[in-house]
Amino acid sequence: MYIKLDKKLTVSADTIEVISIKKEGRNINSIREIEKIADWIEFLPHYFDHIQIDNLLIGKRRLHILYLNDIFYIDNDALQVAAKISYHPDTKKIAVDLHRLLLKDPHVTLVGKFTYDIPLRRWRGKGHYSGFGIEGSYNVVERKNRIHFILDSKPFASLKPLVDYLNPIEPIKEWIYPRIPAKKYILHRMNGEIFIKKDGGIVFDPARIEASATAYNAKIHFQKGVTPVVTPRIDISYKNDVLSFKLSKPTFAGKPLDGSHVEIRELSKRSAKLDAHIVVEGAIDDDIVRLLASYDVNLPFVQTEGKTEAIVDLTIKLVGVSILKYHGDYRTERATLLFDRTISIPVHNLHVISKKSDIVIERCRIKMDPYIDASLRGTIDLHAKRGLFEPLIHRMGYSLGQIPLFDMREKEVPVVLDYKNGTTFSAEKLALKLLYRQGGAHISLLSISKLHPYFTGPLKPLQKGRIDIDIDKKETKAIGRVTYENKVIFQKGRPLETFVFNAMHNGNKTDISIDDAIKAVLEQNNVSVTIRESDIYIDRLLDTIEDYLSRDKNDLAENGHNHTIAVEGYDGTLFYDTLQLPCRKYSANMETNPLRVKFITKHRSGEIHGLVTGDRLHIAGDNLPDYIVRGLTTIDAIHGGTFSFEAKGSPHYFKGTIRMQDTVWAKNALYNNILATLNTIPAVLTLKNPGFSKKGFKIKKGAIEYHYKKPTLYLDTVLLKGESANVTGAGAIDFKKKSVDMKLQVHFLESLTNVLGKIPVAGYLIFGKDKTIAITLKVNGPLKNPKVTTETAKEIIKAPLNILQRTLSLPFKLFK
Repeated sequence: MYIKLDKKLTVSADTIEVISIKKEGRNINSIREIEKIADWIEFLPHYFDHIQIDNLLIGKRRLHILYLNDIFYIDNDALQVAAKISYHPDTKKIAVDLHRLLLKDPHVTLVGKFTYDIPLRRWRGKGHYSGFGIEGSYNVVERKNRIHFILDSKPFASLKPLVDYLNPIEPIKEWIYPRIPAKKYILHRMNGEIFIKKDGGIVFDPARIEASATAYNAKIHFQKGVTPVVTPRIDISYKNDVLSFKLSKPTFAGKPLDGSHVEIRELSKRSAKLDAHIVVEGAIDDDIVRLLASYDVNLPFVQTEGKTEAIVDLTIKLVGVSILKYHGDYRTERATLLFDRTISIPVHNLHVISKKSDIVIERCRIKMDPYIDASLRGTIDLHAKRGLFEPLIHRMGYSLGQIPLFDMREKEVPVVLDYKNGTTFSAEKLALKLLYRQGGAHISLLSISKLHPYFTGPLKPLQKGRIDIDIDKKETKAIGRVTYENKVIFQKGRPLETFVFNAMHNGNKTDISIDDAIKAVLEQNNVSVTIRESDIYIDRLLDTIEDYLSRDKNDLAENGHNHTIAVEGYDGTLFYDTLQLPCRKYSANMETNPLRVKFITKHRSGEIHGLVTGDRLHIAGDNLPDYIVRGLTTIDAIHGGTFSFEAKGSPHYFKGTIRMQDTVWAKNALYNNILATLNTIPAVLTLKNPGFSKKGFKIKKGAIEYHYKKPTLYLDTVLLKGESANVTGAGAIDFKKKSVDMKLQVHFLESLTNVLGKIPVAGYLIFGKDKTIAITLKVNGPLKNPKVTTETAKEIIKAPLNILQRTLSLPFKLFK
């Protein structure tokens, strides 16, 4: 050690050790170190000219000190100081021109000017600092072991070094950085207080800090994997342990969030909470749904169309992340909501209030023209994934083309939503359940009877049963058992009213099977139907669908579409009013635009061909058995033989010819009454074989020319050739009055030469040149028991019998 005694002391030493009687182990930090040094600074200018101590040992602390030309240097493990120090005796203050103060932990450099009031033991200063990649100015005042400071900064690039040094608990650290990174930061002002303990330690109280800053070109990452909020500027403030973020022109996935802000309360504590106030104008799309889902707010829908104004308030506990409060308010005039990626529902005037675990849907309007118009309100429990809706259905309907099938009006129908596994809508009042799952859906109509009051048109006779429908991306399947009040299709003489069916729709094709008796294939505009062992009442079918056909016809005329329907049947009877046509096989092809129907029926070896075009028809049959004629004419007096016929015209007016061969006419009221009348004529009684007997009248060949004008069948000419007599005539049958009015002439072929002188000659007898006789009969009255009388006739009817004679001589050909 070297000491020079002059006016002022010069001290130079390699090592000086100061023995302290106080206990070691106290926490001495950089700020407290400065204050200790200041205690003896006032003596330096008075007693020392030069001081150099390479190693000053105070307890476990080592300092290097240099004092020269009023410049004071100090260096130890905690700090480095280079300052010009001047003492003012009159004010007892020390002025320090701080050239450099380096706090080694943290690595912060200060420059500036300080004053230390020795009597008051108070110091103050201001200047500039740099550290953690940040530069700025400071202003500090120490009073009663409390340091009050004010800071600002120049623009800087990152908070990461400062946040890493402060090292708050992890969730809070994340929310300062890296959850909210920015391209540039500026600290406008930070003022706070540090308390210096007696042992030299410091207490930093965040609650006494206030700050304001700005972050530029920032992002807010609410959750990993979720689209961040982007904003060109965040104004940040900190006060009362609350860190607030005011966002300027923020956007989320391109949607504006103007008016949104975020704050973190109790930032310095483990009870820290994040409050987010988010204002969104746009669709509640996948990005927003994912954001809410990351906080366990699982919306069951996504918005695909429309604009929504949403205000969401969210409180999150940052340590042990959990939702403490959630409140959302969503409003839209028009939107389309997609439930479970499957069900698309358009809504109007929607107002949704979403709380932590509940969604409340205020009264809104659902319109899916032309199917449904309803008002709806309800709630959804987000945790239970269950909802209850109370829709008022103003109108719900469905039509197939122009044919109405379902109509419900002004009906309240509670609906339960469950979306734990797929999405299920259940309406107990209607016994209806719809299960939507990824890639498809299952629809159950559990009790048709509950839907029956709303069926219309051809569905109105649907009484009860159950139908299950499965829908996926490739096909739709339906199975069911239903009771349908039916008067059209019969089996074994009884109406078929219980239908077990299954159906499959794939692409443009639909296959339907009913009780294995009816199969149908629908493909685009074509329909084909196969019917087995079933009887069809055509008049009832036409009455049922007449109104629907006329509507469809109008629709077809407007859009020009053409539909084809092909029907094929086996072993069944076709009924029309009192007529019946037993068929071994029948087929029909119908085109709807324009209307054209072509059909063929087969009966043993015979066939009937028909063609209907618009209001014109052409029907012909050949080689038909007797039972076909009995069924078609309702005349049960024909037995055996074969028949052919032709009809041309319209359904209300047509004409044609009927031909017959090897048949017998007998056993009906008309024949019996004719036979009784003939038996009263002496001339007939003398004939060996008059042709008429109790067994009937045998017809070798016959032909009838007729025309029909509803409701009357006009028999224009009748020619029946028997073995011993021929019958000719004309007349009419009125089906509405069920009456007959005819004139018949029976021409007996046996000669009466031997008996002509023995019988009286009556006026109703006509004698031919060959001595044969003809009798004229008048038939009128009810069909069930017509009156037959003889009538005076002048000659044997010949014309137009000649035409019929030629008809009988020509072969009959069916048209193709």
